[in-house]
Amino acid sequence: MIRQSALQPKVNRRWFILLMVAFIVNACNPRSDSISSTSSIEELSSRYKQSQDYQSLVMLIPHLQSNMTRSNVEKLLGGPDYCPNASQCYYFSDEPTRLNCPFDGCASPTDSDISFSEGPPITLVVSYALANKTAVPPVESEIDMLWSYVLMPIGE
Repeated sequence: MIRQSALQPKVNRRWFILLMVAFIVNACNPRSDSISSTSSIEELSSRYKQSQDYQSLVMLIPHLQSNMTRSNVEKLLGGPDYCPNASQCYYFSDEPTRLNCPFDGCASPTDSDISFSEGPPITLVVSYALANKTAVPPVESEIDMLWSYVLMPIGE
């Protein structure tokens, strides 16, 4: 028999991770003059679909809700750039990560001549709870529900 207290640390850890991801996503939200804060969701959606710009993507993230279906996510963001499996899809942005630690050594944060190289693009990774859990292999569906999302660099 499993005691209630044995499950409690896992639940608390999951909530902590979820809250940390939400905090990071909110902290990464740029305040830029290039996109008006009064831009409508439709304008941001259209702009992201056309240019995959990072600012539009980040401003659309707060409009992703856990009760959204896959078809509603795709209406907002467009079709995904890549789906490694039925339950996960990637939406790329035009913003590369900045790498400041070359293979031959790391630069000091106080160095004024630090050169940054571009890393993999910042990517929105969207995970879905599949509606058809019994299909082998798993099959994506328009009614799959948004499970989680995270903004992170994805690259080869």
